[in-house]
Amino acid sequence: MNKSFFTTAILLAGSCLAAVAQNSENERTPNTYMWLSANAKSAIQLPYAYNGAGKEFKVNWGMDTAWDDAGNVRRGTLWIGKENISTGRISFQPNDLVGENLQLSNRQKKALASRVNHILLSGTKEVLLNCDHEMLVADHYKTDGVWNDGGEEDWKASCANYRGDNRHINWYRLIKASVKYAESLGVKVISIAPFNEPDYTAWNEGTMADFKAIAQLINEDPEMQHIRISAGNTLNDDCAMEWYNYMKPYVQEGNTHQLAGSFDNYAAFFTQVRNDGNYATADELHNTMEAMVGIEYGLQSGIWWGFDGVTRGYFCQSNVAGGARLGYAENRTAWSAASVYRMPDGKVHAFLGVSERQAKTNSYELVSTDRPVFYDGYGPVYNYWMELPGGSGYATEDQKNAERTIRITTGEDVDPRPVTEGTYIIMNKKSKRVLTVKDGNVGNGTSIVQTTYTPSRAQTYQQWKVAPVSDRIGGDFSYYSIVSAKNDKMYIDLLNWSLESNGNLIVYSGGCGSNEQWYLEYAGDGDYYIRSRYSSLYMDLRGGYITAGTQVIQNAYTGNDSQRWRILPVDVAPELTAPAAPAGLLARAKAASVELSWTANTETDLMGYIVLRAEDNGGELEWNTIGRDITGTTFLDNSAEAGHTYKYKVCAMDRANNRSEASETVSASASTARALLARYQFDGSALDDTPNQLDAVSKATLIYSSFSSLVKQGEKSLALRATDDYYLLLPPRAGHLDNFTICAWVRWGGANKWERLFDFGNGTSQYMFLTPNSGSDMRLVLKNGGEEQILSAPTLSSGKWMHLAVTMSDTDTKIYVDGEEVASTTAITIRPKDFNPVLNYIGRSQFPSDPLFKGTVDDLRIYTYALSASELTAVMTGEADAIEGISSESASPIMRREYYSVGGIRQSAPQRGINIIREYHSDGSVTTRKIWK
Repeated sequence: MNKSFFTTAILLAGSCLAAVAQNSENERTPNTYMWLSANAKSAIQLPYAYNGAGKEFKVNWGMDTAWDDAGNVRRGTLWIGKENISTGRISFQPNDLVGENLQLSNRQKKALASRVNHILLSGTKEVLLNCDHEMLVADHYKTDGVWNDGGEEDWKASCANYRGDNRHINWYRLIKASVKYAESLGVKVISIAPFNEPDYTAWNEGTMADFKAIAQLINEDPEMQHIRISAGNTLNDDCAMEWYNYMKPYVQEGNTHQLAGSFDNYAAFFTQVRNDGNYATADELHNTMEAMVGIEYGLQSGIWWGFDGVTRGYFCQSNVAGGARLGYAENRTAWSAASVYRMPDGKVHAFLGVSERQAKTNSYELVSTDRPVFYDGYGPVYNYWMELPGGSGYATEDQKNAERTIRITTGEDVDPRPVTEGTYIIMNKKSKRVLTVKDGNVGNGTSIVQTTYTPSRAQTYQQWKVAPVSDRIGGDFSYYSIVSAKNDKMYIDLLNWSLESNGNLIVYSGGCGSNEQWYLEYAGDGDYYIRSRYSSLYMDLRGGYITAGTQVIQNAYTGNDSQRWRILPVDVAPELTAPAAPAGLLARAKAASVELSWTANTETDLMGYIVLRAEDNGGELEWNTIGRDITGTTFLDNSAEAGHTYKYKVCAMDRANNRSEASETVSASASTARALLARYQFDGSALDDTPNQLDAVSKATLIYSSFSSLVKQGEKSLALRATDDYYLLLPPRAGHLDNFTICAWVRWGGANKWERLFDFGNGTSQYMFLTPNSGSDMRLVLKNGGEEQILSAPTLSSGKWMHLAVTMSDTDTKIYVDGEEVASTTAITIRPKDFNPVLNYIGRSQFPSDPLFKGTVDDLRIYTYALSASELTAVMTGEADAIEGISSESASPIMRREYYSVGGIRQSAPQRGINIIREYHSDGSVTTRKIWK
C-alpha cells in the first residue's frame, strides 16, 4: 500500500468515518469493518486461507561465489541462517591448460580455493561447480583498459587451450581436476555445469556440440558418477529448453537463469525438467520473483547471485522443512509473482517481487479467505493491496528489481499500525532512554548513544525523522530510513559497513545506502526489533548497559530488552507504566451485530482502546483483535455471525505504547431472528442505513444521480460505469448468508454480457453471482470448488427500471422481476455460508476479464431470510422498510398497520426518515417497531 493511500486511510478510519453521514442518526460508530477498502480491478488477486494446511516445499538454498565476494556470502548467510543453507556455487578457471596428470595451475588453485573458503562460511559442504566464463573474455585480463600481467598473449593462450582441436578433452580434464581439488578442500561437488550461460556467445566457451562432448566424457567417468551434469544454465530462459534437450541423455539436471526471455518459457522449462525425472535448478537468482515462479513449476535448488536482505531471507526460511505455502499468484505480462507462506515458526508472511530486468508496474490484492488479519499492522481486514514498480528495460532508472515482504498477523497482540513518515523518539525498552547523537555533534562519523529524554527540554539531536523508503529505492523496499532531526542529511549508519556483532552505529551522510536502511520487526508488547538491511543484525546497547551515554551497536539476536525499541511521538515521556484496565464493559445484541460500550479511562495520555473477541465454543478461548485505536467508548462488532456466542474484552493503550490489563469479559450472542441485514439507499453515499453499519466502499469516486428518470427511491441513485473501478465492495458479513434475499431497483445499460449485478466470492473457485445476460439468459450461478449450480431466467430488459430479487430458502431458490417469480429451482444446494465470501462485489465479477456493470442501482437490500412474493411487493411499494424487529416466521398474520412519526403523530404512510409502525395481528397481539424509509 503506497504512503499516500495509507495516510488517507489512517485519517478516515482514525476518525471512525467511512463516508460523510447523511444525517445525525446515521453517524458511524467505530466498527469491525472501518478499515475496509476496495482496490483496483486490475490488481492480481492472491486468495489464501490463513489457517489452511498449505503446501510444503523443501528447496536447497545456497550462496554464489562465481562473483567471489566473502561479504555477499556472509550477508546471505546472516539473513537465511546457516541451518537453512544446503548448497552453494563455486567456479573453475578455464585459463591454464590441465594435462593428463590433472594438476591445476597455482592461479587456478588460488581462485578455486578462494571460492571454496567463502562458500564454507555459509555452513554447507555440498556445491555446484560451474565455469568462470570471464576467464575467456579479454576484458577480464585488463584493468581500466590496460592489460594485466600476462597481457594479451596470456589471454590468447587461455582461449587456445579451450578452443582447439582437443577442446572437449581439455575441458573434461580441467573440470575433473577442479572437482578433485575442491573436494580436497572439504566440499563435495554434487553438480557440474560445464559452460555457464553458454547461449551468450560473447563468453567464448563453445558450441552445443562441445558442451555435449564434455558432458559425455564426465557422464562416462566412473569417478564422477555421484555428480549430476547440469545442462545449460542459460542466460536467456528462451534458450534453456534447446540446450537441455540437446544434451540428453548425458545430463541429469536442468538449469537456467532469468536475465532475458519469456515468463512462459521460464515456467515451462522447470515443468519439463521435472516431468523428465531430472533435477531442477536456478543457480543464479536475482530476485525473489524468480524463486517464487521456479518453485511453482518445480524448482528444487536455488542459488543467490547477490543478496538483498529480509524478503529473500524470510522467503528461504519459508521453503524448508516446516514451512508451508498458503497461496500463490503471478502476472506473466508484468513479470511478477506473489505468495503467502506460513514459516516454520508459525509466522505468516507475504512475498512479492518482479523481474530484475523485464518488469512492468503492476499490483496485487492479498485476500485472506478465512479470517480478518493485519497486513504490516493495517487492519483488521481481509484484503490488502500493494503496487510493485516496473520500468522500461534493464539498467534504466525506473527498473528497480523491486521486492517486498509483508507480515500477516492475527491474535491478541498484532503488529502496530505502520510507522508513517514523521519525527519520533526511539526509546530502549530496558533503559527507557532514547537514541541520541553523541554530544549533539551531528557530523559524519559521530557515534549513537542513549540518553535521558525530557519532552519539555527535548533536543533535536535526540529526535529522528523516520520514513518508509521509496518503492524505487532499488531492490527490497521493506525498510525505513532513520535520519537526525537536527540534520536531515545524517542517517543512522553502520560504521565501515560492518557485518560484525558489536559494530558501532554512527550518523553519516551516505544518502540512504543499504547500510542506512532498517527493518522494523515487531517484537510484541508495542516494541520493535530494528534490523540493518545490510547486516541483518539488531540494534542493541553495548553490553546491555542502561547507563546514559552507552554506545548503541548492532548485535546478533538475543531477544533481550536491550534489543527492544519503541518509536514514539516527540512529546511523549518514555515510560513503562500501563493505564488502568477499562471498566463497565457492556454488550448488547442487535439484529445482526453486537454493540459494546464501556466507561472512559481517566489517564490524560490515553491513545485509545483495543477491542478483543473470542468465540465461546466450550474450548480454550482464542482472542483476536477486532478493533483498535478506538478513541471513544463504543464499538460495533458488525462481523458477528448469527447464532454464535462471543466473549469480549477491552484494553487501554497510552501514547507510550503501554497496554493495560484487559477489562472483565462479557458475552453476547448475535441474533438469529430474521432481519434486514443491510440497506443501501444511495442518497449521496454507500452507507448502510441499518444499525449494522455494513458500509460499502469503492476505489472510484462514486457518482450519485439526482435526475428524476434515474432515481427510483429517495433523492438519488448510484450510477455505475463500466470503467475506472466503478464498483462497490460490501463487508464480508454481508455475504455470509444461508437463507437470504438480495433485491434492488436496477436500470441496466445492457451493454455487455457477463456483467454482474452482484458477485459474492473468494476468487474464481468460490462464488455466487447474478448476471443480467450470460449471452442467452439472466443467470444466478453458485460454485464452491466443484461444479457450478445455475438458475436461469429471461435476460433482464435494459434501459428501464426493474425490481430484481433473488431469494434462497431451505427448500428453493427463486428469481423475481418486478415482484413476479420468473425462475425457481430446488436443485441448488450450495449456500454462500458454505464458503463465507469476503469479496462481495456490486457491479464487478470475480473473474478479471468480465466487464464491470453499467447502469443505475437504487435501494439495494439484503435480508437474512427469503421474502415471499407479497413481502417483495411491500418492499417495492415502500411499505417494508423495517430495519429492526422483523417478525419471526411463527408470528400470526398482520391484519392492520398504523404509521406514526417519532413524535407520535399519526400518518397515512411512512415518511422519509424514522417512523414508528404499529402492527395488529390476527391473534390479537400488537407489535411496535421502528422503521427507516
